[in-house]
Amino acid sequence: LAFPYWAGAAIIFEEDWEDQAGTGEDPYAPWASADNANDHLKVLTDTGDLFGAGTSNKYYIANDFGAGGKSIHGFQIFGQDNPVTLATVSMDFIEQDFVDPDGRDHNFTVNMMKAGATSNFGGDRVDRLYFEKGNIDTPTNVDPNNINHYQQDTKHHMDWIVNITGGTVNYNGGSVADGTSDVWIDGVLKIDNQTISDIPATDMGGLVFQAGNNSVHGNFLLDNIVVRDEGFMTSSAPACDFDGGGCGLSDINLLMGQGDLTVGVAVGSGNQFDLNGDNTINEADITEWLDVAGSANTYGSPMLRGDTDNVGASSPTSRTVDITDFQNFLTGFTGAGSTWDVGNFNGDSVVDITDFSNHFLPNFSATGGGTYGAGQSVPEPSTVLLLGLGGLLLVYLCCSGTRNK
Repeated sequence: LAFPYWAGAAIIFEEDWEDQAGTGEDPYAPWASADNANDHLKVLTDTGDLFGAGTSNKYYIANDFGAGGKSIHGFQIFGQDNPVTLATVSMDFIEQDFVDPDGRDHNFTVNMMKAGATSNFGGDRVDRLYFEKGNIDTPTNVDPNNINHYQQDTKHHMDWIVNITGGTVNYNGGSVADGTSDVWIDGVLKIDNQTISDIPATDMGGLVFQAGNNSVHGNFLLDNIVVRDEGFMTSSAPACDFDGGGCGLSDINLLMGQGDLTVGVAVGSGNQFDLNGDNTINEADITEWLDVAGSANTYGSPMLRGDTDNVGASSPTSRTVDITDFQNFLTGFTGAGSTWDVGNFNGDSVVDITDFSNHFLPNFSATGGGTYGAGQSVPEPSTVLLLGLGGLLLVYLCCSGTRNK
């Protein structure tokens, strides 16, 4: 695979082959040229749902297809315009296990090319990755046996970050030094600051996806190719997990700590706390977090405002908005800088009557002071109980005022 040029946008190339018929056609047409004389490259329909995207999904496959693997074959094109010095290649892949009767290694290679390259060899190549038998080799780190970068016959996601900017680059997964590359598999750093094969390279402008080099090889399946002109690691964690520990109280408190969310905090594109992507962190993102966290924790419904102690629970643990939450709310009432677990439900860093009347009380009422979840019958709240809560809050206010005097 390759692309005609790299322009100055975060995502500069994408390919998922969904516009192909998926019946064995060449994967590169109409925008690339290839050495595919032996028909080693095909686009197929994923009838077995190998990529988990449905049985009508299309993917690319490289295989010797009985031709003996005696020639290099790959489809390629080289960018001439707007070359870059920092790039991330992301893709989903499956390497299917294969036993070569002649004992030769089988491999699939991803080559990062210089701008204007006319060949996929030698001085035209900036760096490359070899995928073989669950391992990833590079020209400067050959044959890392038994490292087990990934499992064969299983779908994986890779991010390959290559840096020739002249300095260290920080990105959302860490940092990559000049003249090195990072490789992430399924959100885990597998190759860290590995020296690239052609240090004198000054720019990058194309890719070659290459199947085999005088070797018989097994099937290598590809889907969802994305190229960026930035360092980027695709997190395997759900969007509600900001700290890598699962979606829970620490994450909602991190969201609350971004500023006054009742007013809104302007942010740039891609900010992890801007869950709805409108370049503003506000109460809509709290609502989105509760929805995503409910799904991530395998419930059939969102978490609720007012639930101070079960917001990080996982199914089948019962979630409640109950008297315990009211007691937690009283702990933080009228407190500045307060967190979710003591009643800051709207993100203004203050636990006050707004949190009680707009967020806690309605959900306490909807649950009858009990559990909540999808398909669950909702008991009618007791009027006496609701009046009692209001009365307790008034008593608390009076007592607090007397003590303050």
